[in-house]
Amino acid sequence: MILILGKNGYVSKRFQDFFNVKKMDFVCESLRGAPQYINILLQKHKPRYVINCIGYTGVPNIDECENNKEECLRVNSIIPAVVATACKEFGIKFLHVGTGCIYQDYGSGEYPTMFSEKETPNFCFGYNNCSWYSGTKELAETMISGVCKEYYIMRLRMPFSHVSNPKNYLSKLLKYKKIWSRNNSITNLDEFVNVCYLSLEQGIPYGIYNVVNPQPICAQDILEIAKKFGLENECEIIKDSEVMKTITQSPRSDCTLSTNKLKECNLELIPTRESVSRCFGYWEKEGNPFWL
Repeated sequence: MILILGKNGYVSKRFQDFFNVKKMDFVCESLRGAPQYINILLQKHKPRYVINCIGYTGVPNIDECENNKEECLRVNSIIPAVVATACKEFGIKFLHVGTGCIYQDYGSGEYPTMFSEKETPNFCFGYNNCSWYSGTKELAETMISGVCKEYYIMRLRMPFSHVSNPKNYLSKLLKYKKIWSRNNSITNLDEFVNVCYLSLEQGIPYGIYNVVNPQPICAQDILEIAKKFGLENECEIIKDSEVMKTITQSPRSDCTLSTNKLKECNLELIPTRESVSRCFGYWEKEGNPFWL
């Protein structure tokens, strides 16, 4: 039995789809109301492992996190720590869905910094001009590592897939009127889910992993790929100096992440351009082409 925490989120639903395809036993539960309920759930379901997909990202975007900081902190930081503590007590493997948006490349973008898991996050509480969302997600990593040692924190970044969704990065790019085109690491959500499953099944070393597709890409290049599949968006490319004029409340993270640690476990995702091309090739079609 697999216990997924979070029922209706973008990431949680993709885990559910995956385990349905695999015909594996799983159950979804929500802890938004009472995180202490996790002990009862663990006794009830006796899962092999717990996958925490609960997260507060804001609707329609992370700007909303600035307006509801207390709830964002509770969901993104406190709940993961409570769950990690319970899993430690019950001797159950724990996997937490983290984010790579806790780094910021303050360079020109011409030669981007490649952040590894060993690098101290620099887009979080304690640093100037971070988003509240990113601060709470980094705090979760600190709290989890403080209560247990046997855990996985799998960092995804700007998830995308072949299925259109308001949370799908490709869907967003096809609708934006203006884009800021810098190289960034992004994550194919279907590949992410598969890697998380394999990490648990194969028992790779515990710790934090950047789970992004190798080779960063810029938004403009993604739209060029989309054109090849008849999906076009004639949007405006804005310059660095104009970016702050387009941001309403919360600053955004721009960074590229190293995938070397994941590669050492033989679980590397496919290159970004190939992954994006596959998604546009399967755009809105039935089935799960990356799993079958």
